[in-house]
Amino acid sequence: MIKKDGRVVFGTNLKKTKKLGKLLAIDKSYAIIRLLSKKSLMMTTISKKLSIKLPLLTHYLIKLEEIDLITITIKKHPTRKKRDVKYYGIKPFILSVP
Repeated sequence: MIKKDGRVVFGTNLKKTKKLGKLLAIDKSYAIIRLLSKKSLMMTTISKKLSIKLPLLTHYLIKLEEIDLITITIKKHPTRKKRDVKYYGIKPFILSVP
């Protein structure tokens, strides 16, 4: 569920909440969530900062996208202006536990 202010709300009875819980329990995916909650970054930058190989990073980004937690923004490459790149970020979210 996405609220009007853009936050994603995870409740106790949702399949997405279980998926989020699994992702938070894995050190690498937790590190991705923490990093991207501060700033949107390109995949190569995320990979370098967290020492995660691109195939594994892609796997986690897909999992985050499945639960509607990821944002993707397409911008011009910082050095190659004719090339577009994707910047990945995390939507603000609330985990509601009764």
